Amino acid sequence: MPPDPRHASPESSGAPVRHTELALTLATLVLLFVTLLGGWLGMNPGLLLALHVTAYVTGGWWATLETVPRLFKGELDVDFLMLVAALGAATIGHWTEGIILLFLFSLSNTLQSYALDRSRRAVNSLMKKRPTEATVLREGQEVLVPIEALQIRDIVLLRPGQMAPTDGTVRVGFSDMDESSITGESRPASKAPGDIIFAGAINGTGALEFEVTRLSQDSTLARIVRMIESAQAQKAHTQRVLERFETYYAWTILSATGLLILAPLALGAAFDPTFYRAMTLLVVASPCALVISTPAAILSAIARGARQGVLFKGGVYLEKMAEVRVVVFDKTGTLTTGKPGLTDVVLARSAPPGFTEADLLGYAAALESRSEHLLAKEIVAAATKRGLSLPPMDNFVALPGRGVHATLAGYQVWIGGNRMFEEHGEQIPEDLVAAKERLEQEGKSVLILHRELERVQNVGVHEAQGGWLGLIGMADTMRSDVPETVRALKRLGIERVVMLTGDNEIVAAAIAGQAGIDAY
Repeated sequence: MPPDPRHASPESSGAPVRHTELALTLATLVLLFVTLLGGWLGMNPGLLLALHVTAYVTGGWWATLETVPRLFKGELDVDFLMLVAALGAATIGHWTEGIILLFLFSLSNTLQSYALDRSRRAVNSLMKKRPTEATVLREGQEVLVPIEALQIRDIVLLRPGQMAPTDGTVRVGFSDMDESSITGESRPASKAPGDIIFAGAINGTGALEFEVTRLSQDSTLARIVRMIESAQAQKAHTQRVLERFETYYAWTILSATGLLILAPLALGAAFDPTFYRAMTLLVVASPCALVISTPAAILSAIARGARQGVLFKGGVYLEKMAEVRVVVFDKTGTLTTGKPGLTDVVLARSAPPGFTEADLLGYAAALESRSEHLLAKEIVAAATKRGLSLPPMDNFVALPGRGVHATLAGYQVWIGGNRMFEEHGEQIPEDLVAAKERLEQEGKSVLILHRELERVQNVGVHEAQGGWLGLIGMADTMRSDVPETVRALKRLGIERVVMLTGDNEIVAAAIAGQAGIDAY
């Protein structure tokens, strides 16, 4: 069957067309009840006939628009068969049966149109994540251009919080980027000159200049969207079989109906009962429910899944779900929350006497309260949840891609990663290096806290224990309902549950063990 023009694209199946289709379907339903009530109450025959004809027009409007062009091409399908069946019902005085046929067919098409439109909107939302413009550095000037105008080797300026418009290589700057939607890596990825960035990744606190290595239409994000769109066009096997079947079926029923009329008449049978029997066969044999049921059910299921955050790539994949025995899950954002949470607070051996884990977390939260780092909000949230009061802070300075420092309780306090301390010539003590390596092997992001030995406001007062305070460990955490979901899948007949992730193996092993997953 040629594609339904109403479902050709999001643009062609715009809101006005969908609303008109829905209005005609509802009008057919209303007219069906009105004519039933009118017949029961003895309505004027002329008025009742007018209502019947109106119901035929509203119920068969779209089917007629689709069928007539195909007839000129010599094509027959169930749309035509359904219209002929409805007209046949009218010729023998069974208007109500004809209206019911038209309403059911119209309703199925309306539901299909709305379901397919929701599914397409879910896919198109991926492209909406991509920025439409990019800031390009040309001859020392910042020029705002559409992403379609980007050229290979253009230098793009990416400000804090912006999404990368295409793939490229960092040339200038330091930052952290959230690549979880592209790579599955739950930890922010540190970026420095020479590192690769992907379209769709979110920049952290530092400004970056990167060289374009792929055009926007060839970027990682664009290829993902194209893959999903092409896969959605693949119809389920049942649907393909029925569409091949409907043409032959339409010819068979029409031929049988014609034979049922002509053969008895040739043998001298009366016309009225012969024609009545033939039209009865035509109405009963109309296969609209059978042929429409598969695409309507599949598209409705795809749309329902999209509303629940489950994106099926197409009807063929949905149908295959009945045969599935192994389920593979993505980790980041599916089995896990997709956001880093506080997991560890580790005091250094050289921490001042009386300095506690709560003090360490309070210092970290105070420093991060003004930071735009991807981990900052979670640290502040963890401190707030524990009811910690944050020490007053001033002289805040952010070092993009490295860390921050500020004055807390009279001391200059620093929080960040290795790069920041190496730049300042600091030697991290062995106990913190060992703890940091252990946490990183578990797939956690680690921030180190250090304070200057002298009070800023009281020079000459020294701390004998030194300035290393401790570590803060953070990691993507598993959703609370994952273990029960895995057990439920096993009860439904799934033999193996597998996790696929771009994260490191130690993190994968830990999450798989907690969730009861068979392999990763």
